[in-house]
Amino acid sequence: AEAGFGKTAFSTYLQHQHERAIGIHYCRYDSPKRKDPLMVLQTLIYQISTQIPEYKEILSQEKFKKKLEDLKSFKYHLHDILDEFLVQPLNKLIVNKNCFFIIDALDEALDNESNLFIDLIPKFNDLPSWLKIVVTSRPEPYLKQKLSSLRIIEFDANLEQNNDDLLLFIENYVNRKNCQILKDKSISLKLIEKSEGNILYLKEVIDSIEKGIIDKSEIDDLPPTISGLYVNMFERYFPDINYYEEKVMPIFELLCAANQSLSKELICDILNIKKREFKKIMTSIGSLVEENEKGEIYFYHKSLTDWLVDEDLCSEDYFV
Repeated sequence: AEAGFGKTAFSTYLQHQHERAIGIHYCRYDSPKRKDPLMVLQTLIYQISTQIPEYKEILSQEKFKKKLEDLKSFKYHLHDILDEFLVQPLNKLIVNKNCFFIIDALDEALDNESNLFIDLIPKFNDLPSWLKIVVTSRPEPYLKQKLSSLRIIEFDANLEQNNDDLLLFIENYVNRKNCQILKDKSISLKLIEKSEGNILYLKEVIDSIEKGIIDKSEIDDLPPTISGLYVNMFERYFPDINYYEEKVMPIFELLCAANQSLSKELICDILNIKKREFKKIMTSIGSLVEENEKGEIYFYHKSLTDWLVDEDLCSEDYFV
């Protein structure tokens, strides 16, 4: 599904609501660990061991204890890890129920087209028939080509069922927040039409309405698509284009180039910004960036990174 469809929400729902889900790994473009294929396999091994007692018993055997220590020391090739720790032991088990493991946002694990992770995915076909791997991703052409041997289901954001879900999302928001503007169903339907089935677009507009940034009279003039919304947001956040180019753009360029979260101290050192000035700049940037538990900052959604570096989609004023 395309950016902003709600793939991670879908994955999380499966993990928490489906009784046969035995684990999940969230890939993140801004986290080297989260997009490391070794970490994915280690997560898969650990989470399956917590759900399948017979598998945990196998890993507790003396010969596997030594192998697990070697695994921590990065002494194995990825294909060998998959074969020795997952394919071989799991195929020895008789499990009377079908289970599945989720890998969310595979596209965010891509650094380049030679990514070892992608070559690894088709090898999951060697796992026993009772264990499936559910992978969510954007429909990147390279990914579709590499994974053509697998069953691919493409979600269409314009399906009626998706629009019904978006309307339910708005109704739930109205019930929680008592937002008067959105109690008018005609406005809700208009926003869904403009969103083109993109829940990220809808969420951003609703948040702006709640905060008073967007007025009822402006809804008709909202641009369609998430790219158009980003232009609209940047015009509101950065009315002074000179300030954006001088103060904000260097930070955005650094985050885009790094393609991962960066500490505030590192950004200040590289760009020679004083901490007090950096704090003021971050205030102007608002919710476009977020901060993780380590105090590192990153763009709140990968689609924003993609928009900023796409000369065809991004406004000339904001392109980095």
